[in-house]
Formats: sequence, structure tokens, C-alpha cells
Amino acid sequence: MKRRRVKLGLYGQTVAEIIPYCQNILSLMEASGNFPNPIPSYVDAAAAVDELDKSYKAALDGGKTLKATQRQNKLLVFKS
Repeated sequence: MKRRRVKLGLYGQTVAEIIPYCQNILSLMEASGNFPNPIPSYVDAAAAVDELDKSYKAALDGGKTLKATQRQNKLLVFKS
């Protein structure tokens, strides 16, 4: 039987790794009835991940302002 591992320490992961990981967790939570009232709410967490995704895509050109926005949105994902 395959062992499942909990992934801890997302601070060391790249933004490109964090986005799909969080999106997968949110979709599994939404499909499951085991999380009727998560804290933070599903809507807030999904919005934070979506903002991170948008800022990541915008920052791919390497602009300093866009990279700073991406870092701020990354922190919001961890706070939500």
C-alpha cells in the first residue's frame, strides 16, 4: 500500500510548485463533505491562490514591481 505524506514547509517551495499544490488541496476539500466550514473559508483561500496565480503569470517577464506583488500574494496564501 502506498504511503501518503503530508507536505510541510511550503516556504521553501517555488511559487510554480505552490499554486497547483494549493489548487489541488482546495478542489479535494470542496469535493469532500468533511469540511463544511473551513477556516479560512474556501472562498477566501481560493481567492488568495487565484491572486498568487495571476501575479505569478504577470511577473514572468521579471519586472521588479511585479515580482514584489507576487511575493506579497505568496504571503497572503500562507496567511489564509
